[in-house]
Amino acid sequence: MKDREFFENLLNNFDKNRLIELIEQLRWKNMNLDAQILEWARENKKSDDKAIEINLLKEYWEVVYDIVDSANDYGGSSLSEDEEVFFKLSYITEIVQKNDLPWSVRGELVDDILEQFNRSNSGFEDSLIDLAVELCQNEKEELYLADCLAEGPNPFYTDLAADIYQKHGKDEAFLQVTLDNLEFTHGYYKIVRYYDKHQEIDKAVSFAYKGIKEADFDNTELVDYLFNYYKKSLKIKLTPE
Repeated sequence: MKDREFFENLLNNFDKNRLIELIEQLRWKNMNLDAQILEWARENKKSDDKAIEINLLKEYWEVVYDIVDSANDYGGSSLSEDEEVFFKLSYITEIVQKNDLPWSVRGELVDDILEQFNRSNSGFEDSLIDLAVELCQNEKEELYLADCLAEGPNPFYTDLAADIYQKHGKDEAFLQVTLDNLEFTHGYYKIVRYYDKHQEIDKAVSFAYKGIKEADFDNTELVDYLFNYYKKSLKIKLTPE
């Protein structure tokens, strides 16, 4: 208690410029100080709530960005850095879920995420895209993410782009991105289901055969589709007139 009183008396004797200088020195020595000040302001309601949340998000993301950027350079990060990234990403996700943040803030973060994601060497790709999905909250924003994933250098995430296109009824884009990346996805069955849903059964059957012949993954779903198709066809033929 005496220590606190001593420092309070000491700080009370500082003018505004000296206090600013002191805070800048503390910030330089403690990289987490900005976030700690914002967290204190949040708890004590010392400023506009949304402004605090936006600045906290930016502080947390700066930590994540620096670690992921380095991990992309060196092909990974330390265990402590991994934990720091996952903790900060969970904090960011919580802020996004609890606050109505403008796209100007969320979109800038999405672009940063895609910048690091497209380097595809950090080991954080799944976690980054999970956050990007959380940040996109309407059709226009989700389609923006889908376009970026479809045009990006990482073909393993085109499934997500295809799912977003299909969700919003963008059939042409869905078919195109799926057909362009069949070797990397379970796209054959996606196409079969699409044609079946639209009553283009001949195309569905033909594509199921194509997938069984060409796909390099477990094609059980395609076999099951053909089995059920022929079972139904056989029943129709055996039904007495």
